Amino acid sequence: MARTPADAGPTLIDVDGTTIAHLSSSYGWDVGSRPADEPWRANLIDIEQLITDATQARADGAQMVIASLHWGNSGSPVASEEQVTIAQALADSGMIDLVVGHHAHVVQPIEQVGNMWVAFGLGNFISNLPTIDSIWGPETQDGVVLTVEVDRTGDRPEITDVVAHPTWVDKDAGWIVRDVVSALADDSLTRIHRQLEISLQRTKQVAGEWVSG
Repeated sequence: MARTPADAGPTLIDVDGTTIAHLSSSYGWDVGSRPADEPWRANLIDIEQLITDATQARADGAQMVIASLHWGNSGSPVASEEQVTIAQALADSGMIDLVVGHHAHVVQPIEQVGNMWVAFGLGNFISNLPTIDSIWGPETQDGVVLTVEVDRTGDRPEITDVVAHPTWVDKDAGWIVRDVVSALADDSLTRIHRQLEISLQRTKQVAGEWVSG
């Protein structure tokens, strides 16, 4: 979302001496649309525009570029063909280091595409979606917090590792977001250990080797 036309472009952030650009775009909206006279209010996913913005951000001093994309199919733990196509095109450009995906409301795979990392979907951080539904299941309580390790010794910072820290929404306790690994080690939370174990299995099945714990 943008308050002004200038806000619709890349945001540059200094993180401990490294300039990082952040881009964001969406497949569209579940309801409603952009104001016809103010299309800059929100960015639609446009591969060429994302590459153009990333290129401009690097020209403006960005050493790394991260793109947040609202994409994919709701409730699906599998990256869609469209997601894969977009990711490949962005990776081929060489302008973007990391894509972080949202919208599916369930955890999706984490992959390295060329030199670019893609977390297709981080799931839900906090959620009150149904857990038994024609679309939604207990996996809507699953999420990951992604951390990345960056080597800044070369001419261009490079992501050398990613870790997906699994989370789970404890609805019965008042929608508390649990760190799955630490909660499993907490003897005071034995009432939810089985649910946490199942959640961790689901997340590992989708995000694989990148999941901690």
